[in-house]
Amino acid sequence: MLNHLRSAFLIAVACSVPSLCQTARQSTTQNPPITLELSNQTAPINDPITLFTPAKSGLFRASIYVEVIQAAIQPATLFPRFVYTNDTGINNDNFYNSFPTDVGVISDTSGVVTFRAEANTPVMVVAPFSGGTTTGYSYNLYVYIERLF
Repeated sequence: MLNHLRSAFLIAVACSVPSLCQTARQSTTQNPPITLELSNQTAPINDPITLFTPAKSGLFRASIYVEVIQAAIQPATLFPRFVYTNDTGINNDNFYNSFPTDVGVISDTSGVVTFRAEANTPVMVVAPFSGGTTTGYSYNLYVYIERLF
């Protein structure tokens, strides 16, 4: 509730300057937060999953959290990343280096990335594996995306 009060206060302060008021209202109504929760995944995500398509170009922040709930029988690495389009074309950004998964390793990892996406182009997520085998591997993947402006 405190965060909602802070947001309302900041918008009220911004609206005391007419040129900021319109911008503050627009930024709070464009693309609500996007969430994705994939539980008990036992395979890589090779085909992109479309998270959303922004109606207006903007700056976004994405958070990711991965829980390895069952380690692979052999070492393997998971590489989740976004696929989106900005002024330079299609991008394939790694959230962070990798998620190594060895025998008996049950862990969690998180990261945050900021990116600019063009209007009317999809923002997608993939999570392919590299090396080893995914036999016995299981993970949960959580994504949260918010518009910054």
